[in-house]
Amino acid sequence: MPRRTQPDDILAWSPESTPPIRRPASAASLAAKPPRAAKLKRQARDAAKLAAIKNRPGSILLKRQEHGEEFEARQHTMLLEAQESVMTQAHDAPIHEKPTNHSMFALALYNLRNTQYMGRIGIGTPPQYFDVIFDTGSSNLWVASAHCKSPVCRTQRGFEFKQSSSFQEVGYDIQVKFGTGMVKGLISEDTFSLGPLVVPHQRFAEVLEEVGSVFDHAKFQGILGLGFPTVSAEYGILPVFDNIMQQQLLDVNMFSFYFSNYPDQHSAIFFGEPNPAFYKGNITWIPVVKRFYWEIGLEAVALSGGTDPRLKGRGMGKASLPPFDLDVCGHDGKHCVVVMDTGTSLITGPRASIVRLLNMVQVDPGCTNLHTLPNIHFRLAGQDFILRPKDYVLKQRENRNTRWRGKMVCKAGFMPLDVPPPRGPLWILGDLFMRRFYTIFDRDSERIGLARASFQPNFGT
Repeated sequence: MPRRTQPDDILAWSPESTPPIRRPASAASLAAKPPRAAKLKRQARDAAKLAAIKNRPGSILLKRQEHGEEFEARQHTMLLEAQESVMTQAHDAPIHEKPTNHSMFALALYNLRNTQYMGRIGIGTPPQYFDVIFDTGSSNLWVASAHCKSPVCRTQRGFEFKQSSSFQEVGYDIQVKFGTGMVKGLISEDTFSLGPLVVPHQRFAEVLEEVGSVFDHAKFQGILGLGFPTVSAEYGILPVFDNIMQQQLLDVNMFSFYFSNYPDQHSAIFFGEPNPAFYKGNITWIPVVKRFYWEIGLEAVALSGGTDPRLKGRGMGKASLPPFDLDVCGHDGKHCVVVMDTGTSLITGPRASIVRLLNMVQVDPGCTNLHTLPNIHFRLAGQDFILRPKDYVLKQRENRNTRWRGKMVCKAGFMPLDVPPPRGPLWILGDLFMRRFYTIFDRDSERIGLARASFQPNFGT
């Protein structure tokens, strides 16, 4: 895919667009390889890179296996093209000497033009700070190493184990494959800090090499996975949030997201109880149907309102009529599963369903028909969560050789994505949906909570 160079770009799928760059499908399947003694050629090639890290032995090669195409849509987590500095202020929250329970605390997230939301974590003693993506579609923690020799690493800070008094070597290699690249490194262990929390003995991947155009313009130094442990690596790598749960550092084991709409910069992730200053109305709780991704049942996708001529004969535009069901989830409401994924910018679904949806929601590239477009309903737990045209229509600068080249164009933020069985078929509700709805992830009760997002700076005063 040609590299995007315009800072205003927000990728949205259209039938003519190039297939997107893939992020890792999941962190679920890191599988052991044969002993490295049988791979002397590879060992010699990697020896120079590994020597910088205290000559740590790499006894096992862990390699990610792709799970089909399910997260092909997650290219935004790796494609950060904006030319602005990220997280200029350090989130230097006080770090306690021993674990302390907290009912709720927040970490600010930097909104990079609605394409990514990044927050600051610390690793080591004293903490070394890194800007990471908080990703509910994976479970591992990885950051770039100070000894990474890849070109992109030279422009960003990396973790320096020599400066941490609590660092411990583990001794595994790790190789993580992406659709358009890969990272290589070692599994390490150190003290992890998250706002006021201190999490000792946290294992993470320390990346020594980043290969592929997917990293060319990355503005973050790592990813913190918040998925279930079944999506994480084996060999004793306990995900960060599971470590927090195990050490009982929170009163309630929840986290939630408020995603602002750019240029607003009030985005945050909340650990512990939900923050009522960032939503209004009641919370709808929806049970997780499978402890792999954060998967919940989707009962229907429907349309309402809209005056586009293509909608004639379907009762659209009449408030007294019920929403028009697209019939993409079957009549029993049990045929659709949706993943709530903060690592995906758009909304994706099976190709046939998304094509049907886009045939009825045809956005004019010139942005002239937004007032005629319908609302889109996602029915979850018997309640409709409604996206308005201004919620699902994205503006981006057109770089392809069309009559719109160089101009801002409008596109619907939906993309077809066929996830093969047994993982799929799946829908994915990403950041576009979560900008409209404050989203709570409850590990204690294994459920998702949704409420209307609404930043109320004077709440409680």
